[in-house]
Amino acid sequence: MRASGAKNDGVLGAPELVKQTWLKHAFGTRHADPDFSPRQWTAVRLKQFHSDLIRVVSAPDAETHLRGDAMITADPGVALMVAAADCLPVLLADPENRVVAAIHAGWRGTLKRITQKTVGAMRAHFGCDPEKIVAAFGPAIQVCCLEVGMEVVDDFRTQFVYSDELFDKLDPVNPALVMLPRQHLTGGHAVMRDLEDRHAFLSLEEANSRQLMDAGVANARIFRSGVCTKCRADLLHSYRREGPGMGQQRSAIGITG
Repeated sequence: MRASGAKNDGVLGAPELVKQTWLKHAFGTRHADPDFSPRQWTAVRLKQFHSDLIRVVSAPDAETHLRGDAMITADPGVALMVAAADCLPVLLADPENRVVAAIHAGWRGTLKRITQKTVGAMRAHFGCDPEKIVAAFGPAIQVCCLEVGMEVVDDFRTQFVYSDELFDKLDPVNPALVMLPRQHLTGGHAVMRDLEDRHAFLSLEEANSRQLMDAGVANARIFRSGVCTKCRADLLHSYRREGPGMGQQRSAIGITG
């Protein structure tokens, strides 16, 4: 289900999260960051490094430099903020227990199942029922533009039985070539170039949707943005389009009370 829509203040939001009157959230754009006033909110940010490290945080953590790529809190007044330029921002909310989470899921974190593990951490620390959790994806590079090499495809194949369903334009593999030891292929330079030049396009949204469902979140409660950071130069920053030094979008969620 498509989720993100424009707000009047230049940020984006997910309609199902807007319905949750006990929380505030926003997906930032190149024009505006989420507005979580320091007078009302304690902002917690992470030193992100494409990991599967999940932090359970409270207000005092605002002054520390936590490393990780996902945060969970049940404390009102704590704004969980993640930054991304092409990676997928994921916001989670449990309306029953009033617990929220923010996740930074690039392809490396996705490979490590960070989204699935965050749902598990919400269950372990706060007794959250995955069937009650609402998930929303912010803008990210979409399958139209997230081109990866076969080494990434192979990494996903080692972890997910459905891995090939996560890729578009994935050429069928010749098992005879895959099974040949590399030294037997060195003489066939054309064959080696063919193997090395192969690529596919990864869907971060599909990959993280599957992880949420594997964790017990209902598909109907997963709200997808579908907005591509690389395609929408008018609205969003993109590492793949702009290169090093680009800006980033901030996404945030917090409990109002």
